[in-house]
Amino acid sequence: MRNLVFKLADTGLLAPEKLGILGVTDKTRRRPGDVSIKSWSFRRGLAIDVAVIHPIAASHLGPCDSYAQTQKIDRYAAAFVHSDYDFAPVIFETSGALNKEGETVLKQIIRFLKA
Repeated sequence: MRNLVFKLADTGLLAPEKLGILGVTDKTRRRPGDVSIKSWSFRRGLAIDVAVIHPIAASHLGPCDSYAQTQKIDRYAAAFVHSDYDFAPVIFETSGALNKEGETVLKQIIRFLKA
């Protein structure tokens, strides 16, 4: 799914990168930017963290929006406060669901395909 998000952004000429954008200053070596778009908005990039979950697995009880909040936003958003990037989790469920923020981001990327 990460490669699909990357391909959509690449086809829309958004120049995506697959990098850990928190860089060497992040001692935890976390890589929340599975796909990053440096020129997302005026002087701001977008780090997209892509995940696929099974909605009934014991470790992922709850909808994808709940998972996005507890496993992604609560863990990574603070690291982006003083960075040049905004953070957006895109969480797919194997049942076909998508978190609301992820849906918004994908719709914005797809709009570039039509331009």
